[in-house]
Order: sequence, then structure tokens, then C-alpha cells
Amino acid sequence: MWLFDISSSEDNFPKNWQAIASWFNTNASRGIICDGRLLGSYAAPTLPTEGKKLAENYYENLKRAGGGIVLGADHYAFHAGINTVNNLIGLQSFSGYFQSSTLPVDTNSPLMTFPNDMGASIRDDTTTGQVPFGLQPNGRTMYPIAWHTGNPSTPGISTTINSAGSYRVQIISPLAGASFAKGTPVTFSATTTNDVPPSVFEWTSDRDGALGSGSNLVVSSLSPGAHVITVSASEVTNQIAVASIRITVNPSANIATAVEIWWGSQSGTTYQVQWASVLSSNIWQNLGSPIVATGTNTAAFDSTRQATKRFYRVIQPQ
Repeated sequence: MWLFDISSSEDNFPKNWQAIASWFNTNASRGIICDGRLLGSYAAPTLPTEGKKLAENYYENLKRAGGGIVLGADHYAFHAGINTVNNLIGLQSFSGYFQSSTLPVDTNSPLMTFPNDMGASIRDDTTTGQVPFGLQPNGRTMYPIAWHTGNPSTPGISTTINSAGSYRVQIISPLAGASFAKGTPVTFSATTTNDVPPSVFEWTSDRDGALGSGSNLVVSSLSPGAHVITVSASEVTNQIAVASIRITVNPSANIATAVEIWWGSQSGTTYQVQWASVLSSNIWQNLGSPIVATGTNTAAFDSTRQATKRFYRVIQPQ
């Protein structure tokens, strides 16, 4: 299936978008190609040459992948409709605005070599967009095969289709699923295979954006929350590769080893302070003995909690 969105106004077709997504999601292992500058290959005078060859390459590679979908657009003014579909099938959004004459391509990608050799670059002489890349919400990985501004972290074309034995990048550190406290220095390390060195590495977070470059990078400023960390690597023969992991940064917290509880009270009334380790718990423990208030404010002191977390409540015993 081919979805080519170059409309900046007529994007409200919810039944059509849902029908496309429902078709794809019945077999979400199908191949995916995202092209944020597809118009450039089909605009005169490139249509009889580049456009025809690229269409044949996309078709033949999707056929070998068991079918799939081509998502094509241009710059951000044309993304509303196609991003609705992306969201429904678990892809990141098309975004951005770029403009140049050509884009370098991964000359080892089957999309650029089979059955037609597209050469070292592809047309980009329209106002173009950036496509999803790296680990996607649906669990698939989108590999960039053409990129803007000399940076594989701003791809113009990406795909799930990757040839065996091609250039690869692997994240060595941190481990997938790792958790860190806010402010903790996190060391990012990556290595490549099947490359012609040197490789250039760029690190990004889906939460914080660009993190820095290099095969080894230390970052202490990750914001709290879940992050998809992606490293994109490129080498001298214009091969590019990506790898992604998910990590979590937990909010930092200073837990005091003792706590004082104050509450408004009525003189002569008896109160009981209680604690639980889980707020939703139905099991509350008494903190000391009942207290008879002697004024409008009463206090209790818990010096037994050490570094454990506790929730407190004050009740009037029956």
C-alpha cells in the first residue's frame, strides 16, 4: 500500500486513516518505508528517471518483505493526515522543514541498489521533512537510508528493511531497561561492525532531543521519565545505522530518617497517629500511644522509620 500525503488542508478522513491502519495492523510485521521527500523524485523532470527507478525499488523490496506500506510526504505543512496513520500503526511522526538539492544515501541499502542502483545521492530539491527513525512505539526499528544536513539523526528516508551483513551499530552501555536517579552521570557507549572507519556517532533521546556525539558519551542532565535512547552511526562510504534502547530516569528524592507530623486539634480530644508503607493499604500501624490534645495544634515525632518510605494519617479512636 502507498500513502502519499501532499495535501496541506484536506486531512480529515478518519475512516480512511483507520481503514489503512486496520489493514496494516492485521500483520504488523510487514515492511515499512517512510519518505519525507518523496515529491522530489516524482516532480518533473525527475519522474521519468529517478521516480520510476525508486518506485520499482520500493515495490520490489516490499514484495520481498512480504508486502508493506510506503508513507510519503513533504515538509511539515503536509503531515497532519499521514501522522494520523503513523500514530495508529505505532510510528513516530513526520516532522520538520529542510531544503537542499540532494540527500546522501546508504549505498548498501537494498532500497537504493535493487533492482536499480540509485547512486550516492537522491533528489531533495523540494521543501522536505524528517521521517521516523530508531526504535518505534510499535517495537519496530526504522533504519535511516538518506539524511539531511549530513546528520543521520535527521533522516529523509527510513525503512524497516535492512540487508543481512550490512553496517550495524550496537549500544554497549547502558543496558536496555536500566534505571537511574536524576542527576546520575549516564555513560553511553556504542560499537559498529561491517564498517569502514572512522564512524561518527550521534545520540538522541525521544524526551530530551540531541544528547551529543561520540562512541562514548557521558550525560548527567537527563530529565525524569522514560527515554528511548537512539544512537545513529555513519561512516565514510555513506552507510548509516541506528540502534535504540529504553531506559528510565527516576526523580531524585531526599528521604529524611525522621519526620514530625503536625495537625490541627481540639483540646481534650484523643488522637491516634498511624502509618502504612503503601498509601492504598488497608493495614495501618499505630505510631506510639494515643495522644490527648492540649491545644489547637498537636505534634507527633517518628524516629523509627530510618530510610523507609511511610504514609501517615491521624484518626480519632472509637
